[in-house]
Amino acid sequence: MADRLALVTGAAGAIGAAVARRLAGDGYGVAACDVDGDRLAARVAELRSAGADAFAVQADVGSSASVAAAFDFVAGRAGSPTILVHAAGTPGRFAYLSELDDADWRSVMATHLDGFFHLLRAAAPAMRAAGFGRIVAIASLAGLRGTVGSGAYAAAKAGMIGLAKTAAKEFGPWGVSVNAVAPGMVATPPNLALQARGSGFVASALARTPTAAMSSPQDIAELVAFLVSPAAANINGQVIAHDGGAGEVVAGV
Repeated sequence: MADRLALVTGAAGAIGAAVARRLAGDGYGVAACDVDGDRLAARVAELRSAGADAFAVQADVGSSASVAAAFDFVAGRAGSPTILVHAAGTPGRFAYLSELDDADWRSVMATHLDGFFHLLRAAAPAMRAAGFGRIVAIASLAGLRGTVGSGAYAAAKAGMIGLAKTAAKEFGPWGVSVNAVAPGMVATPPNLALQARGSGFVASALARTPTAAMSSPQDIAELVAFLVSPAAANINGQVIAHDGGAGEVVAGV
């Protein structure tokens, strides 16, 4: 199991859970990590009922101590992971920059950007020793383009992209690749609920998407599965959008 062990953060959420299921389907052992213990337990129960070799790791990625303890726990139980997917996240509160308070800013930064840094630092020694590793960060189109009312989220995702590109250069000589996936609008339960209520935010996002469709969590999981597979062995330091072409649309066109 240690040779094919994936640590997936945010595994209680829609995208993280889809990634965990997809990797389990490819025969990876899955250390499913999330701060929400109850939801995580339910997700792991689903995985195990489907025959997956999975176990729960409750941790707050925004805390370096919690991440270090999580890696120690995983290593003691199944060995050090060679696959790391950082899907933990929070959209934060909608607020213009002039209204964003320190607590909102820090909460989003802690989960996305601080969390990715903590995970990279914790994963590096074992991956370097193994001479192999695959790391994928779930970033966002917002980190490439910015998003009105979600400045903390956009800045955190942009920071994750910068960290991924830096880690790709530093870890690449060890046989470790680091890439980022940048989804646009994803059909998560919160976004689907907004759409059902006739949200202008969702309608506007889809209007700027050439395919006029959301990506599904499973779509994102398929891309992650490719990036950690042998077929992507020499793909490193890349940011791959999964957004229906929304990132290529020029305003007003």
